Amino acid sequence: MNLDLFSGAGNVTPERTGKPNLYRTGEIKSASMSLSFIATGEIGTAAVQALAARLNYDAGVRGAPSKKYVAAVGATINDLLRAASYDPVRACSRPLSSGSFSDRVVGYRPFVRVLDDLVAQRYIGIDKGYHDSSDPYASYVTRVWATSKLFNYLAGLHVTPSNRAEHFARVQQSIDPTSIIRLKGTKPTREGKYEFEAPAVPVNINDAAVAALAEPVRTLNAFLFAQVIDGGEFDGLYRSFNLGDHPAFAWNMGGRLYNANGGYQQDAKDVRSGITFNRMPTVEIDITASHLTILHGLMGVQLPAGDDPYAATGLPREIAKAWVAMTLGHDDYHANWTPKVSGRLKGNELLNGKSLQKAFPIAKVQELVLRKLPVLQGWDGNPIKWADLQFIESEIILATMLKLMKFCNAPSLPVHDSLIIPKDNTEMGTAFLKYCFKKKVGVDPYVKIK
Repeated sequence: MNLDLFSGAGNVTPERTGKPNLYRTGEIKSASMSLSFIATGEIGTAAVQALAARLNYDAGVRGAPSKKYVAAVGATINDLLRAASYDPVRACSRPLSSGSFSDRVVGYRPFVRVLDDLVAQRYIGIDKGYHDSSDPYASYVTRVWATSKLFNYLAGLHVTPSNRAEHFARVQQSIDPTSIIRLKGTKPTREGKYEFEAPAVPVNINDAAVAALAEPVRTLNAFLFAQVIDGGEFDGLYRSFNLGDHPAFAWNMGGRLYNANGGYQQDAKDVRSGITFNRMPTVEIDITASHLTILHGLMGVQLPAGDDPYAATGLPREIAKAWVAMTLGHDDYHANWTPKVSGRLKGNELLNGKSLQKAFPIAKVQELVLRKLPVLQGWDGNPIKWADLQFIESEIILATMLKLMKFCNAPSLPVHDSLIIPKDNTEMGTAFLKYCFKKKVGVDPYVKIK
């Protein structure tokens, strides 16, 4: 592990860092900053208190640091050490708006003061984010990373990235029904290349339907918080529904399970493979072409032969999957590849140096996919839409998690259409997922173990 990756940034200021472009181009990845851990045990507590006292003194503040300040130092150091435990080392990322601290152990003001004090002593580098309301694609979340000076200081106190879990523990946070069940309205109409977030819709926590939806999520959270989860940040699950302003909405649109602070769900698959439950390894079981398979079941159309519906198209899998995902996420067929898909596939060797449209004209791709996957014919007039598919998928994932908990006493973490489960429960977890899928949709899904 190379902890000197950021050593050149030891003299940065909040306005200018040494290496901002590496984060913004994705060359250096980041890990979300949960701010939900405190120092525990003699060594961890002593290290955090010593650093807090030193920062306090260097900032010209006389007297002992406040409890809130010490807590902010501990939570920040935990996240910096966790990011440094990746190979290659990562920076931390989190929004710095005051509203993003409403459900954190650490408040906005103590955290900002700790960042300022750490920067002043060259213990961290920071690349400040920004938000451009006129161009959502130009927005950038703040990145923070530890320098060699901080690593050396903490190592002298016997705290390192590799032994972080021994010295810090998560503070279990209660999540009220408003946080557990969330609701969004309809996305505003796209303006040119811009796409804006759907507005939040108020949730009546006293509504019987909301209470019923919240109960299994609350049960899972209590169970998961009682486990030792390492290798990824878990902050509690909430369920997010969509199209709350649609006349047909009845808590039956969307409904995916999300980690409250992004956390492990924002990590790449290779990083998630390092997640452990109670010090035991995990695997990720994935429903192949989940929404497409659900649509086959709802429409009563037989799935193509083989173990991957995308293979039936004869197109490269990435191209077929991109077109199907674009189509199922929209009410109609697309006349052009979306900027998001074009950007993601730019430079892919499949394009041979061409643009996506030139290499794979969308009209020809559509013609081929519709011929090989007739279930998608007439999609522009199909009453089934993405929010319906996502709701059914979320019900399947939730039911599988509850079965693993009830019958195997096994934790699991959702990643949209896949589940992270204990490796020892691979057989039962796969069986439960297939059972819940077929019970809900009527077809057997293809499940991959990663």
